[in-house]
Amino acid sequence: EIGKYEIDIDEFRKILNIKGYGDYTELKRKVILPSIKEINKYTDLDIKFEAIKKGKKTSKLVFYITETRGVQMTFDLLLNQEERLAIRGNENE
Repeated sequence: EIGKYEIDIDEFRKILNIKGYGDYTELKRKVILPSIKEINKYTDLDIKFEAIKKGKKTSKLVFYITETRGVQMTFDLLLNQEERLAIRGNENE
């Protein structure tokens, strides 16, 4: 685990300059989940989060960040494949 980041929901909205999505459910559906999905898909990070409630209202978000080795390994394999193809190309010259 790289880290854990806890932030007040109002501070989260302020930092990201989010004016709309007053309802947490909408914020989660339209901002948080799509962002996490993109980060997890295109980076070597894996992000999970949980909402902390105060009464019935979400008051904080906690993000758990871990590094995934699979993405880097896949990238390294592709790079090695490209290097091998380049070497073969040079042998034919």
